[in-house]
Amino acid sequence: MVGLGGVGCAVREFLSLYSATADQWVARIGTDPERALEKSTPELRREAFRSYIPMLTVWRRFPYKDPGLASEYLPQGWKGQDARKVFLEIHRLLAPLAEAHARSLMA
Repeated sequence: MVGLGGVGCAVREFLSLYSATADQWVARIGTDPERALEKSTPELRREAFRSYIPMLTVWRRFPYKDPGLASEYLPQGWKGQDARKVFLEIHRLLAPLAEAHARSLMA
């Protein structure tokens, strides 16, 4: 079992790896993922897949490690909510493009 310090370290690492990713993709595709999907190229969908899947793989480990404590029981400066916001924004932007790429591989 991973202690709270280990989870905090993993959260900080996630943020250091992915906190700029959403902004980078917004600069490329805008804020509307459905519109981006309509205008996307196969190359863009492949790039989205290559960005999204590693991020998703890292994120999927958190529910098994994070004890889900109420904020009053977490250390000051806990970054779990920040990481969740980053994940949700990247997911919102890239999941449709990544899914379209995956579907194209299965067609």
